[in-house]
Amino acid sequence: MKGIDLLGTLRRLSTAVVAPVAALIASLGNQTADMDDVVQADDGDLAAYLKELRSHTRGHNQTRICLIVPDLANIASDDPNTVIRTQLELISTVSLLDQTGVDGGVEGWDFFDLIVVGSNTYAGFTNANLDDLILTKIPIMVCNSAVAEHLKMGTATTQSANTVNEWCKTIGNRIMYLVFGSTGDKALFDAGTLSDRLDMSDASLHEHLLMTSLTGDTNTTAVVAGLPMESGTGVLYTLDDDTEMPAARLFAGCFVNADNLTDLGTLLLRRMTRNFIQASVTPSITLKANASLLAKIHQDTNELETDWTNGGRLDNLLDAITPVGPTNAQMNTARDAIIAEIDTNETKIDDLDGDLVTHESSQSTHRTALTNHESSQNTHRAVLVDIHGTDLPAVKSVADAIAVLVDTRVAGRMQIEVYPLDLDSASVGSYATLTATDGDIIIESLIFSCTRDLSGDSGFTGLSVETDDATPQVFISQADGVKANLTAESQIAYTGSILLREGQYLYYSVYGGSVASVTSLCEIVIKFRAVVSGGYLA
Repeated sequence: MKGIDLLGTLRRLSTAVVAPVAALIASLGNQTADMDDVVQADDGDLAAYLKELRSHTRGHNQTRICLIVPDLANIASDDPNTVIRTQLELISTVSLLDQTGVDGGVEGWDFFDLIVVGSNTYAGFTNANLDDLILTKIPIMVCNSAVAEHLKMGTATTQSANTVNEWCKTIGNRIMYLVFGSTGDKALFDAGTLSDRLDMSDASLHEHLLMTSLTGDTNTTAVVAGLPMESGTGVLYTLDDDTEMPAARLFAGCFVNADNLTDLGTLLLRRMTRNFIQASVTPSITLKANASLLAKIHQDTNELETDWTNGGRLDNLLDAITPVGPTNAQMNTARDAIIAEIDTNETKIDDLDGDLVTHESSQSTHRTALTNHESSQNTHRAVLVDIHGTDLPAVKSVADAIAVLVDTRVAGRMQIEVYPLDLDSASVGSYATLTATDGDIIIESLIFSCTRDLSGDSGFTGLSVETDDATPQVFISQADGVKANLTAESQIAYTGSILLREGQYLYYSVYGGSVASVTSLCEIVIKFRAVVSGGYLA
């Protein structure tokens, strides 16, 4: 009785669902699940409810937009991005960010509902500054093709000089119908205005084209197009380099010259932005995926209604259920089947017993192998003990001897030290360089070289190099270092023997006036020997 009551309840529920589902699809204006025919009906109960829900949601949730511009310091002169900013502020709170701020990596993107990359007409973007946006999990709208290409949304192509009326004729006027509820030629720009375009033909992309150019392309060169994050069945889409789509992306090249938008153009900017930022929280009643799902529900409920009618497939199955228990013949058949199953299981048990005997023999073999392995380990252990006690000390002794031979700081062994410097803007005075460390050293040669010609620097007369001893030992005198000798890639050399005691240092002096404010890379190369092992220049 309980089973029969449950089936009867299901039959009543399926009958009750058919009419509301059919009405729901009718209110959406389409029962074919064809996107081109889906329209929004204001008189449907569900449509009206969803519109009211959307209104309340917007009233109680503050959305936030980040507008990224090339040059924040000169935003007042950037007319296209000023217009974009003004229109965005009519929808939501807008934060301005310079491209260098993106590169700095300090922005908390989770704070925003939408990122808008503005126009590059007044000033260009440096793509490397925007690398952090490629995998950002926030919806992004891009208003220029160069950045869109860098964000893996397609390939930038030449700007189009077609009239806006031609653009609006494409794809059956879909963008004009979905956004403005009507079709026909619409002027979004002043005459002759250019628009950025993006080739989205890459097989990795799943673009939704809303507006294309009619200059011979095959509806893959977009003026306006969206890249959804996933399909209606939850399959994740990819960027054009086959990496996962982190969030929805929208290319809107028609706003690259936003300062030339007509009133209809600014309305398009506002509506596209509003719809994009609301997409994650407001149900859409024009999505193809929803229309397809509702059509399938409608089809399934119609089938259930047919199956449960008197004489239908499910009704006949229910009527065929026997209301009494099994017959004696049925019980005997069931008993024989149980006995046959028991016999089969006994055979399987016997097979398992044989397998256990085989397994026990295999274990005994493995146990013998483990004993032999343990004996081999003991032999290896004895060899290692002998190596550690006898061979390693001998190897260490040889290694210590080699270390002495290769040590560059052994007494009497030649050493070389290079001191780089930049004389850019160097003023008159003396500057310390290298110090004798961990012992006395004997300097046998010193070379001063400079890559830039210093002979023409006004005021500057020359330089010298010497020690800081009470009686300085001079390597390059002021006479030798006169600026006439400091031409491009010149070298001034000293050869001899001068003792530099531990703690004493070399310095160079600048005479006459400051060196010009130009990069002036120089080097002091010194050959020397330690008096006692360990001495060096540092």
